Amino acid sequence: MSRRDYKILHCADLHLDSPLRGLEAYADAPLTRIRDATQGALTNMVEFAIAEEVAVVLIAGDIYDGDHKDIRTRKFFLAALKRLVDAGIEVVAISGNHDADNVLVNDHKTAWPQGEKAGAAMLRTDRVETKAFEHLNLAIHGRGYSKRTATADLNLYPEPYPNWLNIGLLHTSADGQSDDHAEYASCSYEAMASLGYDYWALGHVHTRRIERRGDRLMVFPGNLQGRHIREAGERGASLITVRNGRIAGAPEHHNFDVVRWEKIECDATGAVDLDGILAAIRGLIADTVSRAVPRLVAARIQVNGASRADAALRRAPDLRGKIMEEAAAAGAGENFWLEKLVINTKPQTVPAPASPMEALLRDHIDAAPGEASLEAAREWARNVWEKFPPLRASLDEAHPLAKLSRGQVDDEILSEARALLLARLGA
Repeated sequence: MSRRDYKILHCADLHLDSPLRGLEAYADAPLTRIRDATQGALTNMVEFAIAEEVAVVLIAGDIYDGDHKDIRTRKFFLAALKRLVDAGIEVVAISGNHDADNVLVNDHKTAWPQGEKAGAAMLRTDRVETKAFEHLNLAIHGRGYSKRTATADLNLYPEPYPNWLNIGLLHTSADGQSDDHAEYASCSYEAMASLGYDYWALGHVHTRRIERRGDRLMVFPGNLQGRHIREAGERGASLITVRNGRIAGAPEHHNFDVVRWEKIECDATGAVDLDGILAAIRGLIADTVSRAVPRLVAARIQVNGASRADAALRRAPDLRGKIMEEAAAAGAGENFWLEKLVINTKPQTVPAPASPMEALLRDHIDAAPGEASLEAAREWARNVWEKFPPLRASLDEAHPLAKLSRGQVDDEILSEARALLLARLGA
C-alpha cells in the first residue's frame, strides 16, 4: 500500500574528521570538542531522523573530508547508517568532490547496511542512477563523483516518473554560487527546474540556500557542522514534509551542530575606559552563549568604533585572558572559546604630538610602507614558511603568514600594526 504522507531529511557536506588547521597554536583551544564536532553533528542528525520517523535520509555528497587514514571514521559512519536502517529509514547518498572515487577508493566498495524494512545506498558514479520507492511513489535520481573534478550534464538525468514525487540529488556549485569553495559541476537553477523534478537535493555550498522556480525547489541545506570561523552561524539539515504525495511548503531547517562558530561585534564608540568595553563584551558573550546552549561557542570578537579607550585597549596586557574572565563572569563556563580578538577601534580624538620627534614618528607610521620594507617582510615570511614545516601544516591558507609568504600583503595586519604603534607612541 502506497504511503502519501511522510518526511524526508536532506543533509550534505558532513566532512567527517575535517582536519584542524591553526588551532594547535592556541594553548587554550578545546581541540577534542572541535575535532569530534563533525561526528557529534551526525549523531544528532541520526537521533532526530529516528525520533521524527522520517522515511528517507538524503546525503548530497562530501561525507568524508578527504583521504582519511583512520578506519574508525568509516566504522563510525557505517554504524550511524545502521542505526537509520534498523529504524526502517531508507538512506540514499552520492559522493562529492571531497569523497570522489579517486580520492576514497576503498570507501565506495564497502558494503552499506541493509535491513528487512530499509537499506542504505551510494548511487553510482559512472552514470545517473534512480532509486525508486514504490511504497512512497518516490523516485530519487542522482550521480556521484568518479573524479574530484566533475561536470554536471543534466541531459543525463532521466525524465521524471509520472505522478510520482521526483527528487534530483546533485553536488554542485549551482550558478557559480559556491561561497569560498571552488566551483564543481556548476549548472543553472533554470536548467534544474526545466527537468520537471519537484525538488533538487543539493550539496557543496555550505550556506543554507533555497531557490524556487515556479513550484520547483532547489535547496542547499548547508553543512551539518561549521568547521571554522568562515562557517559561522547555525548549521544543520532540511526536513521535507510530504502530504498527499506532494511537498508541503518550504523545507524546515533543523540545527545539528555541536560547536557554533560566531562572529561577535562590539561597538566601543564613546567608551571612556577599558572596563566599559569589557562590560559590553561580557553582555554580548552572555547573549551569544545563551542562544547556542548546549553547544560550545567558538567566537571571533571584533571591537569597532572611535573611543577614548582605544590606547588602553591596545596596550592592555593579556587582553585575551581578560575576555575569558568576562566569559566566565557571564556564566559561559566551558561553553565559550575565544578564537580571535580583532581590535578595529580608533582614538576618539587624536592628541597633538608632544614633541617634534613624536610628530615625525607619527608621520612615518601613517605613511604607506615602502616597497623595500614590504619586500623585507615577504622575505622573512618565506623563510619562516620554508624552515618550519609543522607550522606550515598547521596554518590555514588564509592565515596572514601564509599569504605574506606568497607575496600578498594583508591590509588588515598593516592597519592593526599601525594603530598599535600609534597607541604605544601616545603612551
